[in-house]
Amino acid sequence: MNLKEQREIISAYIQNTEYATHAYFAGGCVRDWLQNFQQGSDIDICVELPEGGIGLAKLLQPKFPDSQITLHPLYGTAKLKTANLNLEFVATRKEQYQSGSRYPCISFGTLKDDVLRRDFTINALLQHICTGKVFDLSGKGLADLHQGLIRCIGEPVTRFQEDPLRLLRAMRFALKLGFKVEPATRAAMQSEGGAISRLTKAAISREVSKFKGIPIAEISALLDSLGWEKTNFLHL
Repeated sequence: MNLKEQREIISAYIQNTEYATHAYFAGGCVRDWLQNFQQGSDIDICVELPEGGIGLAKLLQPKFPDSQITLHPLYGTAKLKTANLNLEFVATRKEQYQSGSRYPCISFGTLKDDVLRRDFTINALLQHICTGKVFDLSGKGLADLHQGLIRCIGEPVTRFQEDPLRLLRAMRFALKLGFKVEPATRAAMQSEGGAISRLTKAAISREVSKFKGIPIAEISALLDSLGWEKTNFLHL
């Protein structure tokens, strides 16, 4: 079932509720739909209402009788899992990072706040669930998608210092999508590569596992060009 079909189903369920005007598909599912890529089973939904992610998940759960719901009130997130679909919900939020921690303090924010806390422009595109309208609030997501560019939202060095996992994500998206990394983002990847050592082995392993299917020669070439150690990728 593609994103358009999923949108039509969810839209029908939330008509005449407060979520009808405040719920959006977000991130990778919108990116892949716009690229006509094969749709995965993971769909992210953001809701511009306080506690909106959890509220919408609770509203939809009875509509999917065989689903399992998981709530994370501390972070305002929820997951709804069916046999062939994983819906993840979050209320729009602002994030503030403390020195030395990749786990931000969060608070409710606007839709623009939520876009600006995301990693890359191509992952910050939104689609209104009820109208189908696509929003590019970073101002560069659609152009970067068309041009095949990985670009940080905001200042790249700061974004990688906030959460070094973004370094690995930038590399993975560039390789999987066949995109280039725009110059400022690439320079920051080179200068901040050492920050990967701040990540736990478990976090690195989870992210590196997503590189499977990418030719090792391509991974090796990009690592060499960035000046990164190859240790984390040896088991691929």
